[in-house]
Amino acid sequence: MSLRKLASLQKIDRITIHSNTDSLELAYIGGWQVAVRKGEFKIGDLIIYCEIDSILPDKPEFEFLRSKHFRIKTIKLRGALSQGIILPLSILDNEQQILNAYLSVGKKILGTDVTEKLGITKYELPEKEMGKCDAKGSLPPFVIKTDEQRLQSAMSLIDEMWGLDCYITVKEDGTSFTAYYNDGIFGICSRNLELKMDDEAAKKDIERLNSYAKIAKQYDLKNKLKFVGRNIVIQGELTGSGIQGNPMGVPGHQLHLFSAYDIDNHIYLNYDNFKILAKAIGVPTVETIYLGTFNFDLPALLEMAKGKYNGTKNNREGIVVRPTQEHFSKTLHGRLSFKVINNEYLLGRK
Repeated sequence: MSLRKLASLQKIDRITIHSNTDSLELAYIGGWQVAVRKGEFKIGDLIIYCEIDSILPDKPEFEFLRSKHFRIKTIKLRGALSQGIILPLSILDNEQQILNAYLSVGKKILGTDVTEKLGITKYELPEKEMGKCDAKGSLPPFVIKTDEQRLQSAMSLIDEMWGLDCYITVKEDGTSFTAYYNDGIFGICSRNLELKMDDEAAKKDIERLNSYAKIAKQYDLKNKLKFVGRNIVIQGELTGSGIQGNPMGVPGHQLHLFSAYDIDNHIYLNYDNFKILAKAIGVPTVETIYLGTFNFDLPALLEMAKGKYNGTKNNREGIVVRPTQEHFSKTLHGRLSFKVINNEYLLGRK
């Protein structure tokens, strides 16, 4: 579960010098580092922080972002990483009211979401064309949208994970795929939609199907999930030709699972049971690069997130961290799980 807020009230935790210029400083909010003009902010200032992938509205106050199409990206300024932007409270029409509230309730106001108030939207990569599989509708209620929390926006997750047995997997760069079998009904979904299966087309020519339906046929998921013995949702990353430029260099199309959800018991399968299920239905899982006790800080995780996809020169997207036994996260109000994105990958995004 992700609690991502594109724009929120935050406090500047610390400020350091920029080693390559006297005109800039580096401000830190949670796990994020942002380049700012020297002297513009000070430690403890209450500000608005806008995360990467925010698209700011076309307004005069954001004119400086027009050449970037108003989109906030990970960049380097004079050699230093900068992720997001910091805006002064004065951009809000209720600045004094917010300051008064902060003086009275302190930390409780931190994290207040102002995304909608500022008219900010999220940049999304377009989903792959549906081809011959039209959208059937929204996701079924028992399918949880794949949307991992970024660690830098919820640093308390390190404390929640600390000391637990965990597994860390490579975050693949493709498109989210979901299949389910529930009370005799089989279905497939993209990240945002349930899709129709064109069975007649499949009988005649599998090439007429889109990649979601092809992969379901390729792994015979309808029949395999039927005999699992429980109502189940499986989720994974679909990669290959025509999907996000195929940065992993996958021939054809491949599916690697990263989660399985027990519909009737409303719980994700623990690591061992998940691996057993994947083996039973003959679908590989995403690569596990660490299995053991969690004892990592943010710099160590960012270092672990680096690397290339096997056999390519392409930066991998990052890593996903989960406990081997499912845990409830007080921070996320749901499943304890988070991602750490490779900064070299972010810098290379178009």
